[in-house]
Amino acid sequence: CLNIPLFTASSILRQSSSLDLTRRIDSGGLVDCPLVCDTLLGFLERRHVEGSHGFLLDGFPRTLLQIELMKKWPNALRVHAAIQVDVPDHVCQTKMMGRRTCEYCHRGFNVANVDTGGFHLPPLLPNKNDPECAKMSSNKPRCGPGVDWWTKRKDDSDPKVVEQRIRLYRQHEGPILKYYEQSGQLLSFTPRRGKPDIPRMQNELQKWRDDRQGQGYDTKRETLQKRSCRR
Repeated sequence: CLNIPLFTASSILRQSSSLDLTRRIDSGGLVDCPLVCDTLLGFLERRHVEGSHGFLLDGFPRTLLQIELMKKWPNALRVHAAIQVDVPDHVCQTKMMGRRTCEYCHRGFNVANVDTGGFHLPPLLPNKNDPECAKMSSNKPRCGPGVDWWTKRKDDSDPKVVEQRIRLYRQHEGPILKYYEQSGQLLSFTPRRGKPDIPRMQNELQKWRDDRQGQGYDTKRETLQKRSCRR
């Protein structure tokens, strides 16, 4: 409903030529903050988003140091407000370890089913007659759980690495949320049903932006951050 592009910080960092950066991500550790900021700024500048109507950046900033470094960026490229996707750790871990990517249609799916504590998050699987899967090689069947060309990210395969990523996220989460909350720039949302909650989230986000625009914020050119322990 916002008609603004979405960028994922981890995907941008993985496209970097730095082997050390990739190893740090795969091990569940934090990447050097100046390197993260320089890599993301370079990507945003190359995409010429400064003159656009804002964008959504998933997973940045993750530390207060990254916020301080970001303040040196052009104003149009800074993260002005944050959206917290509030999900318990055990739900995050289950869904993180259930992520799969198809090597043929290059889309992401999730084989994990969560039905606990008021959260009803079924697996995210392709439809039987999915036209995208028909683009696959003619000698391969369509996408589906259990096929050998559905791959997992290295950092999703080891439960200890996943737990480490969540611990690091929680360790730095409080100060980041406080930073945006103190200036009235934080929206918190709890998705309990997965995809069916998207329209509700869109409505709440649009209302939040409209309210902020009425308070004098330039929401047409601001950058939003999505915070979720799923990353």
